[in-house]
Amino acid sequence: MGTLKPLHTKPLWVFIRYAMLVLVISIPAYVFLINAIWIHELDEHNQLVLENTRKALIESQPTSEEMTNWNRMLGALNPGVRVIPYGGDLKSDSHYSVSRELFISGSKEEEKFRGLLSYMELEKSRYQLSVETNMEDTHETFLAVTVVTSVFFALLILGMIWLSKRVYSRTFQPFYETLSALRSFDITQNEPIALTTSDIQEFEELNESVQDLMKRNLKSFQQQRTFVENASHELQTPIAILRSKIDLLSQQQFEPTIQEMVTALESPMSRLTRINKNLLLLSRLENAQFREREGVNAADVITDTLELFEDFLQNDSMKVSFTNNRTDLLRCNRFLYETLIQNLVSNAIRHSEKGSDLFIEISNDYLMVMNPGKVELRKEYLFTRFASSSNENVSSGLGLAIVKEVVVQHGWTVDYAFNHGLHCFEVQFS
Repeated sequence: MGTLKPLHTKPLWVFIRYAMLVLVISIPAYVFLINAIWIHELDEHNQLVLENTRKALIESQPTSEEMTNWNRMLGALNPGVRVIPYGGDLKSDSHYSVSRELFISGSKEEEKFRGLLSYMELEKSRYQLSVETNMEDTHETFLAVTVVTSVFFALLILGMIWLSKRVYSRTFQPFYETLSALRSFDITQNEPIALTTSDIQEFEELNESVQDLMKRNLKSFQQQRTFVENASHELQTPIAILRSKIDLLSQQQFEPTIQEMVTALESPMSRLTRINKNLLLLSRLENAQFREREGVNAADVITDTLELFEDFLQNDSMKVSFTNNRTDLLRCNRFLYETLIQNLVSNAIRHSEKGSDLFIEISNDYLMVMNPGKVELRKEYLFTRFASSSNENVSSGLGLAIVKEVVVQHGWTVDYAFNHGLHCFEVQFS
């Protein structure tokens, strides 16, 4: 998965690309339009000058000899106006554009002119009238339009980014509140979350769907929890009866084949008893029946647990190295903390070979239980009920699920890692 982006940036970048496309198209369009307007204005100006010149010539009726002085006077009063003799046929007025190299301030530059040609007859002599006006260079116009448009485009983009953040933050506020409520939702609390109402139809439909989904999930979870609790209670009596009957049978003298069958019943019965006990504990945990908190000497609980498992450790020739770096009491539910330690130690023993060395370390911030192993446990099944994280050992499938629930109840975190041939379960207390 690539880098995640905020929702408001998705349409923003589309708008920016569209605006850039419009910018690229608009600059030559602006230049073309400005040039067309400028040429039109120059043509009108030249036409006006031509008409005034033609009127003055008609009124004065200069002779051929006087026309030289007229040209000199017209050039002085209005540069670009010329009247020259013409020997051809009279034609209609025509516009033209021309470029010429001129010496300006000691340097040679090329300038563009817009001109108008007209023809008239005075005293049976024909003349050509021309009016030329300097026009703006297209390159300069293009540069000016590009700079101005780019500046306004930058202001437009900055404004779009600023407005996009403000508008989206306000518009999507109900969505973010719903998202925050969903993150804090805990199905074990058996309470639906309160969602903020919105005047946006889509967000209201989303809230209604979320509320409906939560109600159905809460109902289903409550039914499941009630079933597990009732089933565990109901199983206690028949399990106890079966266990007592097996104990009685084991005390009797039977032929070897029957005696082996009776002895083989003890292991699955113990597992069934342990599963029922763990299911009942999980049900009580989910019902939040362990709310009491007290200061507990965390290291002493570990020492007592190791004494409890001493026979198992000796039978498997295992040694435990316990490091205590904790200096203060751990505020928790004592029973749940004891259950946490017992399940972690039991899990370490079960997944270690005979003669292995186990390591336990506790500090003010964390608890770490380590044991040697050959392959990494399947993380996706570690804290899942009735799911085995290893193919090597058979367990009730509830021990680590109980660990996870105890950790959640206290606001702690638990993680697993496999480093240098060691299974490592770490509980963070903060």
